[in-house]
Amino acid sequence: MVDVGGSQVGIYGAYRPAAAPDRAALHQTKVTEVYCILEGGGEITTGGKLIEPVVTTKAMASAIMNSRSETSIVGGVTRHVGKGDIVIIPGGVPHYWNKRDGDLTYIIVRSDPTSELALK
Repeated sequence: MVDVGGSQVGIYGAYRPAAAPDRAALHQTKVTEVYCILEGGGEITTGGKLIEPVVTTKAMASAIMNSRSETSIVGGVTRHVGKGDIVIIPGGVPHYWNKRDGDLTYIIVRSDPTSELALK
């Protein structure tokens, strides 16, 4: 995380092994995440609705963020992505890696306002 004047910009590396289970997530924030796929590919579903979500709380660099997770999403749009693709996930949108072609490596870029304005 780096302070860029009014926001904290973070770049995170993500690695998801092919055999690891995933949970659908919905971050209760207005902050958008951008995924840049470096290696591998798979199907990602965005939008729709979580089934019986479980709420967890995470301390982020700029605020406390509530997330909801579940094993899948009902509805939404599913697309296949691979190396070189970019996925934009607006805040408050459920998302889920529901199928991977193999191991998946990607970068997550997000800009978190330094105030509570990012939260709903």
